[in-house]
Amino acid sequence: MKILGHRGARAEHLENSQVGFEYVQKLAKIPPASNRNALAGIEFDVQLTADGELAVFHDENLLRLFKKQSRLDQLKFAELSHHSKSQILPLSAMPDLLLGYQHIELEIKTHTRTPYSLLMQGLNESLSQYFTSLQPVLTITTFDHELQYRMSIHPKISQWRRGLLVDKLDADTVTKNDSVNATHASNQTFIDLAQKFGCRHVSWHFKRVTKATIHACHRHGFTTSAWTVNDIDTAKHLSQMGLDYVITDYPTSFLRLLPSSL
Repeated sequence: MKILGHRGARAEHLENSQVGFEYVQKLAKIPPASNRNALAGIEFDVQLTADGELAVFHDENLLRLFKKQSRLDQLKFAELSHHSKSQILPLSAMPDLLLGYQHIELEIKTHTRTPYSLLMQGLNESLSQYFTSLQPVLTITTFDHELQYRMSIHPKISQWRRGLLVDKLDADTVTKNDSVNATHASNQTFIDLAQKFGCRHVSWHFKRVTKATIHACHRHGFTTSAWTVNDIDTAKHLSQMGLDYVITDYPTSFLRLLPSSL
């Protein structure tokens, strides 16, 4: 199992920021002779601004990180940059910050107001202009099934490696007496969806992960990751089940504490 930094290194530097991305990039350059783990890659988020720019940011608004009520889809990128004091990057700025990784998960965030045509246009232009050299290691992920379908039929985006994101299990679908079977049945539905959309990767909320689910993914040719894992013992357990990548807010600690054999 290999380690990915969540939104760069969310617990160690400002999430989805240049300083955070520069920091975790150094964690990927640990020499093998040191007998320490090196960071395999990162996960980060992008979403559309009012003027069609793809901004590297997680939330729908600026309230949590920048104490502003403004929504991203109501702001042009220049306004967004102003409100964040230039700490929010455009997707076009990311390629140099992604060199040296084995696996990168680029999550596309959407909402009920998302203009899909504009989003697809911006994504296609960004991928073709800035990311072709990273195509072998880049996986485009999203929870959004409508976007998954649109990417699967797009003549160019469909050629990129894509992954389905799966949220934590709805408690209403799990009975006290049959929670393992209920989880497996529900997870199989998402594996079937990933196949339908032509995905090659499935990223699970860590509480959904079972050994049977990981084995089923591997049988269908999917790699797997789990988010967001901030407990070392949980990471070790996931590794024993065969998980490929663990996504954590604490990449430095995980690299130091997890055995290099994982």
